[in-house]
Amino acid sequence: MQAFNESAGFFTLPKQNSLEEERSKRETLQGELNAIFSQLAQGEEADWRSLGIDENTEFYLLGVKPNKMRLAVKLFEHNKFGKIMTNIGIHHQDLQLSPKDKQMPIWLLLKSLKSPVTSKNALPPDLSVKILQSILKGTPYPRYLLNTVVCRVKTDQDNASKKFYAVSRDRVRIIKACLTRMNLIKRGEFNMLNTQNQDSAYNCGRLFAVLEMIQKKAHPDINATIKDKFFSSACSTPYLVFPRLLKLSQSHLGKLDKGSVIYYEKCIQEIVSNLGDSFPKAMSMEKQGTFILGYYQQKEKLYEKKSEGEKNNGAE
Repeated sequence: MQAFNESAGFFTLPKQNSLEEERSKRETLQGELNAIFSQLAQGEEADWRSLGIDENTEFYLLGVKPNKMRLAVKLFEHNKFGKIMTNIGIHHQDLQLSPKDKQMPIWLLLKSLKSPVTSKNALPPDLSVKILQSILKGTPYPRYLLNTVVCRVKTDQDNASKKFYAVSRDRVRIIKACLTRMNLIKRGEFNMLNTQNQDSAYNCGRLFAVLEMIQKKAHPDINATIKDKFFSSACSTPYLVFPRLLKLSQSHLGKLDKGSVIYYEKCIQEIVSNLGDSFPKAMSMEKQGTFILGYYQQKEKLYEKKSEGEKNNGAE
């Protein structure tokens, strides 16, 4: 029966010729590429090396947009396939504050630039294209990205009921990535709190986080903290704000137990020793971004210490 089937061909598929086989391979590869880029678009990690494509293969990316009666070319990129994919990987690496951070798709980057209470400040229509070009080429991100995130952090107000925080992790990740691409910080240098760093802006941010925590510990039910009143000015002109905040912290420390006082005073002394003779009089947008990075990482560390203390005390 098997010999009959093979000779008559009733139940066997016709053999593909070389052109059909080649077309089938192309279709399979196209499907795999579509899956890879779809994953990247959603901020997911994609294992492109498993495709078996030569890294030196010439690769072209074309982005078009309908424009009345014609198509407008918004993006055209030509590079080695391996180089493009490596640049995408570096982009995700630059956006990480820790290896646990998920990748951020462009739509989430844009969302982080917007205020939750107003839609007046519309984003530039070509911003997403410019960001994508920076990713593919491995060049600095648009200047607008850093400027807007810093301004949003300084002007937006926290809303705990809506789980919105002006200094969000996504925004800080964007700031860190922008500073990295501008060669103002080394790649991987600020994936965690850097207590040895001597940058005045970074240490001003750290100090503000400590002073805010002291106030919260002294007044657990306070409605408006120093962050609500002084964050923007401390970020821009530390010289005018911090002497007042340090003086205010002394009254807050007087309401804490001895152990807490010793701990926070050591924190303050360690940070101030990194600042030198005085606080900066004014800070550029890049320095303000560094301030926010220091503030976030120090605050994260303080809450980490608090959680460890709760566990040691048997808290659930």
